[in-house]
Amino acid sequence: MDSQMLVFEKDSKKFNCRAVAVIIHQNKILLHQIADNPYWSLPGGRVEFMESAAETVVREIKEELEVDCKVLRSLWVMENFFNYNEKQVHEIAFYFLVNCPDELITRGQDFFEL
Repeated sequence: MDSQMLVFEKDSKKFNCRAVAVIIHQNKILLHQIADNPYWSLPGGRVEFMESAAETVVREIKEELEVDCKVLRSLWVMENFFNYNEKQVHEIAFYFLVNCPDELITRGQDFFEL
């Protein structure tokens, strides 16, 4: 685990601070699924020390999707408690409405309904 991320673990418990992008195109929301993981999620990632959550979203979209995006506004903050990989997880997540360039939409992987 990268020591710069706001993630703390003790025994079977974990705290995570996450920033999330909500990307909407033609009334559909972009979701992704990590290989071998049954869950779908919104794109984003862990906040680094001394990085704002909005900066995290821009960095994560650049790393994951290779495009520059713009945070339009904050949507909500959510606190979650769940079990994952045999750990009890406490997560604070910051959600942002994000605008991405058309190249993301037209690069051949369509938004589709589940």
